[in-house]
Amino acid sequence: MRGAFLSIDRPYGKLFDWLHHKIGSTHVAHHIDCTIPHYHAREATDAIAKAFPKAYLYDPTPVHK
Repeated sequence: MRGAFLSIDRPYGKLFDWLHHKIGSTHVAHHIDCTIPHYHAREATDAIAKAFPKAYLYDPTPVHK
C-alpha cells in the first residue's frame, strides 16, 4: 500500500484526459486497486483523498507544461 501512495495524480490536459478516461488524475486509485473500472475512478480517487489526506498526492500542473 505504501508504494501506491508514492505515485502522484496529475492532469494530462483536456484532450488526453478525455481520451484516456482521466487516468493521470486518478492513477493513485489504480495503484491501490487495479480492478476499479475507469467509470468509478473519480469516485474512488475522491474517497482516497478524503480518507488519506496526508498520504494522497496531487499536482494540478498538467504533464505537458
